[in-house]
Amino acid sequence: DKRKRQAKKFYNFMDKDMDKIRDYFSYFNHKAGPFYRGESASGWIADFEYIIKDDTVEKAREDRL
Repeated sequence: DKRKRQAKKFYNFMDKDMDKIRDYFSYFNHKAGPFYRGESASGWIADFEYIIKDDTVEKAREDRL
């Protein structure tokens, strides 16, 4: 339920525009540093929930990934 609510919120935030959503994921993929891909001591990897989180979207909008 929590994942569905967050995904719906993200979808609405992106104006229900699949091109915007695709562009966001493409941007994240290209701009996210090694930390987001598990290249750290902890081995943590950004998952779907993390990528669509409000804070993460805001960081991407501000080019702070």
